Amino acid sequence: MNKNGSVVNGTADLVIKNENGIIIIDHKTDQISNTSESFEKYLPQLMTYANELSKELEEAVAVGIHWIRNGELVLCELNNN
Repeated sequence: MNKNGSVVNGTADLVIKNENGIIIIDHKTDQISNTSESFEKYLPQLMTYANELSKELEEAVAVGIHWIRNGELVLCELNNN
């Protein structure tokens, strides 16, 4: 449930746990031309995953999207201070 009381349902495609925390990667097949701009569109979804997984596991240190059609990975490091 999010802060507004709505039920949130989703699946993170890839969760990597290392000594620094967890990294969440979502795979997208969108046909896009600007990966950074398109990343912003999905950032709320990724942050929801990060917030929820941090409650169950440990702090998320980064979120990212693997753009399958472009073969690119865009990562955003999270500041958890």
